[in-house]
Amino acid sequence: MMSTRFLEMYSKSRHVIFMCNDAWSFYNFRYSIVRHLKEKNFNVTLLVPPHEVNEQFQKIGCEVDFCEFSNSYSPVKLFKDARAVARVLKKHPSSMSIIYTIKPIVAFGIASALGMAPGRAKTVAVVPGLGRFYSSSTL
Repeated sequence: MMSTRFLEMYSKSRHVIFMCNDAWSFYNFRYSIVRHLKEKNFNVTLLVPPHEVNEQFQKIGCEVDFCEFSNSYSPVKLFKDARAVARVLKKHPSSMSIIYTIKPIVAFGIASALGMAPGRAKTVAVVPGLGRFYSSSTL
């Protein structure tokens, strides 16, 4: 589990934004992290697609903002995703952004490169799934 000590060092405002393009898997694999942060009095904002599991995050006091990341890698759609990410980052200023899955990472990167996203936040980008491939004994 992610150390709250790490977050306390780098998240001076105690406000963390999580981004993910799959609310169901975020709930199933990251809910315990979010709940732990809420227990430690962090403000947590989620940027996820609309899904019924988002109610579970709202019940523990998280703010949930919605973003449907496109399934396309066309430059026009990526720019729209980047604008949506920038909108949320401006609406919810934080000192730490933790981004899961490649699509939100790309959208955040575009928003940052174009100056659309606030530049003061520390960012952690997590691409799940690569560890299993590289830990295989068949390589």
